[in-house]
Amino acid sequence: MSNSLIRQIKRNQIKKGETMNDKKPIPMMRVPKISGQPGQQQINIDPSDVIFKDCIKCGHQLYDMAYRYGIVSALSTKNPTGKDIPLKTEALICRFCGQELGKEVPEKQ
Repeated sequence: MSNSLIRQIKRNQIKKGETMNDKKPIPMMRVPKISGQPGQQQINIDPSDVIFKDCIKCGHQLYDMAYRYGIVSALSTKNPTGKDIPLKTEALICRFCGQELGKEVPEKQ
């Protein structure tokens, strides 16, 4: 809160429900409750309701997090900065066979 606002509140000593000299009601400020990420709703899920994804190549269910790293070229028409922009994306890799979750198994030739 700014110092001028604090001084004004102390000077007026306005309490909830009182009115100012012009008989207008005092507006009350509502402060939203913040918990977790903005816009996210907290839900309770029973662990027995979870269906785990099997690896399409080997059938296992354990994955490791990996990152795919690339650069958007400064010469790209979709890059307004004129500088190379580093970009990383996350991927889940099967711990047993190395297959990326969500990718199709390449056919053997």
